[in-house]
Amino acid sequence: MNILKTGNTKGFDGYIADYYSPERDLVAEYPMKKGMPDYSKSLFIDRFYFYKNKKSPINWNGVYLTDINKGLGTSFDESVQKEMKLDGYNFKEGFCEDLIREVAEGKLDAILDVDNNMDHFLALHPEIAKNITKLQPQFSARPFFIILSHDFIKKNPELSKRLWFQVGQLKGEYLKLEKKYYNYKYK
Repeated sequence: MNILKTGNTKGFDGYIADYYSPERDLVAEYPMKKGMPDYSKSLFIDRFYFYKNKKSPINWNGVYLTDINKGLGTSFDESVQKEMKLDGYNFKEGFCEDLIREVAEGKLDAILDVDNNMDHFLALHPEIAKNITKLQPQFSARPFFIILSHDFIKKNPELSKRLWFQVGQLKGEYLKLEKKYYNYKYK
């Protein structure tokens, strides 16, 4: 979002499907509850998991990965890459479909990806899935929201509240649409 760099929200009322960050909080607002973004009013939540080759010795205890021999992979998601770097992990970035094949072939120990994306892909590719194990617990979760500009909320406070309330009510509908997208994407 260019508005993050410039701080100029002129002509910007909202943005669909963005996750919370302190930088975005400076130019837009999220549905909040007790000083934190309200997950119940998110469009969806991306949950990131490690998927490993069944033969890899890699272990995940929810805090640290151990016994990494052949390396890790992750998608082009900047925020997840930032988290992995903070945790001290080196990784190969690429398209999830390519990286999971490398994991299945034993060229990488594991990949970090969004579970609904990867689970759906693996369900459609049992030849790959037979070599893969999803590690518990999740690495991280990121709720995505409709965010609104400060100006829009000042001009339309009641509309803003109703919009976020309705998003919370329709969350299941969004998940159905997402499922259709995955079915289309991987045909």
